[in-house]
Amino acid sequence: GWMATGADREHPEDRGVAEVQAIYVSPAHTRQGIGRELFDHVMPLFQSAGHTRVVVWVLESNAPAIDFYHQRGFAKEPIETKTIERGNARLVEIKLEQLITTPPSTVPCSP
Repeated sequence: GWMATGADREHPEDRGVAEVQAIYVSPAHTRQGIGRELFDHVMPLFQSAGHTRVVVWVLESNAPAIDFYHQRGFAKEPIETKTIERGNARLVEIKLEQLITTPPSTVPCSP
Protein backbone atom coordinates (compact mmCIF):
# COMPACT_ATOMS: atom_id res chain seq x y z
CA GLY A 1 0.00 0.00 0.00
CA TRP A 2 0.95 3.64 -0.23
CA MET A 3 -0.17 6.98 1.10
CA ALA A 4 0.26 10.53 -0.22
CA THR A 5 0.18 13.50 2.14
CA GLY A 6 0.93 17.19 1.97
CA ALA A 7 -0.40 20.63 2.75
CA ASP A 8 -4.16 21.20 2.61
CA ARG A 9 -4.73 21.71 -1.13
CA GLU A 10 -7.73 23.97 -0.50
CA HIS A 11 -5.84 26.22 1.95
CA PRO A 12 -2.08 25.76 1.39
CA GLU A 13 -1.30 28.95 3.31
CA ASP A 14 -2.52 27.32 6.53
CA ARG A 15 0.69 25.61 7.66
CA GLY A 16 -1.05 23.98 10.62
CA VAL A 17 -3.13 21.70 8.40
CA ALA A 18 -1.92 18.49 6.76
CA GLU A 19 -3.96 16.60 4.19
CA VAL A 20 -4.19 12.90 3.49
CA GLN A 21 -4.35 13.24 -0.28
CA ALA A 22 -4.55 9.53 -1.12
CA ILE A 23 -4.29 6.15 0.51
CA TYR A 24 -4.28 2.94 -1.47
CA VAL A 25 -4.11 -0.72 -0.57
CA SER A 26 -4.34 -3.41 -3.24
CA PRO A 27 -7.79 -5.04 -3.20
CA ALA A 28 -6.05 -8.38 -2.63
CA HIS A 29 -4.64 -7.01 0.64
CA THR A 30 -7.50 -4.99 2.10
CA ARG A 31 -8.90 -5.64 5.58
CA GLN A 32 -5.47 -6.72 6.83
CA GLY A 33 -4.55 -3.56 8.74
CA ILE A 34 -2.23 -2.13 6.08
CA GLY A 35 -4.16 1.13 5.72
CA ARG A 36 -4.25 1.50 9.51
CA GLU A 37 -0.47 0.94 9.71
CA LEU A 38 0.15 3.56 7.02
CA PHE A 39 -2.11 6.03 8.76
CA ASP A 40 -0.64 5.33 12.20
CA HIS A 41 2.86 5.86 10.77
CA VAL A 42 2.17 9.35 9.40
CA MET A 43 0.23 10.80 12.33
CA PRO A 44 3.33 11.28 14.54
CA LEU A 45 5.10 12.83 11.53
CA PHE A 46 2.28 15.36 11.15
CA GLN A 47 2.51 16.15 14.84
CA SER A 48 6.29 16.55 14.84
CA ALA A 49 5.99 18.87 11.82
CA GLY A 50 3.77 21.17 13.89
CA HIS A 51 0.43 20.37 12.28
CA THR A 52 -2.60 20.76 14.52
CA ARG A 53 -5.21 19.34 12.13
CA VAL A 54 -5.43 16.67 9.43
CA VAL A 55 -8.05 16.76 6.68
CA VAL A 56 -9.13 14.32 3.99
CA TRP A 57 -11.53 14.55 1.05
CA VAL A 58 -13.55 11.40 0.44
CA LEU A 59 -16.45 10.57 -1.84
CA GLU A 60 -19.71 10.86 0.07
CA SER A 61 -20.74 7.48 -1.35
CA ASN A 62 -17.57 5.70 -0.15
CA ALA A 63 -18.90 4.33 3.15
CA PRO A 64 -15.91 2.01 3.82
CA ALA A 65 -13.46 4.94 3.52
CA ILE A 66 -15.63 7.18 5.69
CA ASP A 67 -15.83 4.43 8.32
CA PHE A 68 -12.04 4.02 8.16
CA TYR A 69 -11.50 7.72 8.87
CA HIS A 70 -14.11 7.80 11.63
CA GLN A 71 -12.32 4.85 13.28
CA ARG A 72 -9.08 6.86 13.06
CA GLY A 73 -10.66 9.74 14.99
CA PHE A 74 -11.93 12.03 12.23
CA ALA A 75 -15.07 14.03 13.03
CA LYS A 76 -18.38 12.43 12.09
CA GLU A 77 -19.63 15.58 10.38
CA PRO A 78 -17.89 17.00 7.29
CA ILE A 79 -16.41 20.48 7.52
CA GLU A 80 -16.90 21.12 3.78
CA THR A 81 -18.72 19.56 0.85
CA LYS A 82 -18.09 20.02 -2.87
CA THR A 83 -19.47 18.60 -6.08
CA ILE A 84 -17.09 17.68 -8.88
CA GLU A 85 -17.94 16.63 -12.42
CA ARG A 86 -16.19 13.76 -14.17
CA GLY A 87 -17.62 13.31 -17.64
CA ASN A 88 -21.38 12.98 -17.17
CA ALA A 89 -21.06 12.02 -13.51
CA ARG A 90 -21.49 14.41 -10.61
CA LEU A 91 -19.60 13.29 -7.52
CA VAL A 92 -20.01 14.70 -4.04
CA GLU A 93 -16.91 14.84 -1.87
CA ILE A 94 -16.86 15.58 1.83
CA LYS A 95 -13.95 16.95 3.82
CA LEU A 96 -13.36 15.31 7.19
CA GLU A 97 -11.12 16.71 9.89
CA GLN A 98 -9.17 15.38 12.84
CA LEU A 99 -7.50 17.53 15.47
CA ILE A 100 -3.99 16.49 16.39
CA THR A 101 -3.47 16.58 20.11
CA THR A 102 -0.05 17.33 21.46
CA PRO A 103 1.07 15.12 24.31
CA PRO A 104 1.79 16.96 27.55
CA SER A 105 5.30 18.28 27.95
CA THR A 106 7.68 16.04 29.84
CA VAL A 107 9.74 19.01 30.99
CA PRO A 108 9.46 19.30 34.78
CA CYS A 109 7.97 22.49 36.17
CA SER A 110 10.08 24.69 38.40
CA PRO A 111 8.90 24.95 42.03
